[in-house]
Amino acid sequence: MSARRLSDISVRVEGGASKTSSATGTIGGGLIAIMREIAEMLERLALYDEPGSIDLRTLPFSPTDYQSLREALGNGEVEITLNVDGISRLRETGYAGVWWVEHRNPEDELVADLLEIIQIPEIVVTENDEIARSASRLRERLSIHTAGGIIQ
Repeated sequence: MSARRLSDISVRVEGGASKTSSATGTIGGGLIAIMREIAEMLERLALYDEPGSIDLRTLPFSPTDYQSLREALGNGEVEITLNVDGISRLRETGYAGVWWVEHRNPEDELVADLLEIIQIPEIVVTENDEIARSASRLRERLSIHTAGGIIQ
C-alpha cells in the first residue's frame, strides 16, 4: 500500500543531512517525501481545485535540506513582493501551481514560510467588494473631473 499523506511515510534518519546532488539531480530521502506530498497536492489541485500548503517552519530541515528543496523546486516565471505590515515575497517555483511564500514582520523577522499549492496565492487575489469600491471611486473621480475635461 502506498503512502497517502506525508505523515504516513516512515522516516529514519541515518548519517548526515539529505542533499540534492547538483551533478545527478537526485534528491535525498527526506526531500523525496516532501516532493511526493507536493505532487499529491498538485494532483488534487488539478482534479478537484483543492489547494494545499506546507508550513516549512514545522519541518525538521537542516539549512542544507532547505537549500536542497529550493534547488529541487527551481524558479518559475513570477515573483511578487507585497509591502503590507512587513514584506511578503511570493515566488513561483519551477512547477506550475507551487508557490514559495515568505512573510516577514516590520522588523524583517520571518513569520511564515510556506509552500502553497494553488493557482495564485490568495493574498494577491483582489476581493469583489474591493473591486466594487475601486469602480465607485473611479466613477466619482470621472464625474468630478469630466466637466473640466482633464482628469488630475
